[in-house]
Amino acid sequence: MRTAQRRQVVAFRTFLRTFLHEVCHHLDYELFGLRESYHTQGFFKRESSLYRQLVGSETGVQPGP
Repeated sequence: MRTAQRRQVVAFRTFLRTFLHEVCHHLDYELFGLRESYHTQGFFKRESSLYRQLVGSETGVQPGP
């Protein structure tokens, strides 16, 4: 992935968050059978939860088992 304006490669964290965002939309449609996938507070909580489970919190504390 590259930025639109400068064509620079995006940071891994940015790529991962974008990927997880799209995975959440996919899950809304395919797993939960929703007709629309809105950007609700719950949507972003699910996205953040997936991110924290993969890389840990922003403070560097790793999640528990």
